[in-house]
Amino acid sequence: MTRRSVNRCGFFVLQLQFDQCSLNINRAWEFPFGLIRIWAFCLAFSLVGNPALAATKKFGPFSFEESDPSVITLAGEIDLYSALNFRRALHASQKARLLVLDSVGGAVQMALLIADDVNERRLSTFIPKGKGCYSACAFIFMAGVERQVDGELGVHRCRFPISSTCSLVSIRRRKS
Repeated sequence: MTRRSVNRCGFFVLQLQFDQCSLNINRAWEFPFGLIRIWAFCLAFSLVGNPALAATKKFGPFSFEESDPSVITLAGEIDLYSALNFRRALHASQKARLLVLDSVGGAVQMALLIADDVNERRLSTFIPKGKGCYSACAFIFMAGVERQVDGELGVHRCRFPISSTCSLVSIRRRKS
């Protein structure tokens, strides 16, 4: 036989009676923790049930889905740790064949290191529709073995102190 009652603090007290013995279990302190355990279980179950949330490996601005490790995505600014993060992503995703780009650019030196890795691993680069690859990101894009742009590719224009009588060809001749 089981009886439930509420103690003066408002928590449930569960009283179990077995034959001639009775056992009192005061759930005053366990009740809130029980809700937390239930909530944590539901959260963990939802992550396992949703592959998009549970299976994404992230390394700074780089990420890939465990369900398709052949595609690495760059989403964000290229900072001083991006080259290292890209190498970590490459190490974790040995089957990488495509780099999807969405970046405003950033550190040129890091972008050149990433571009070298892209070229060495013979990765293709892709800018999806509605996304952009600007400034230093363009170096990474150009390093791809196969390149496709459906979004925006933004590059800087080089500027020389050229007088109106000079041309780019004559500048090259002077330097040679």
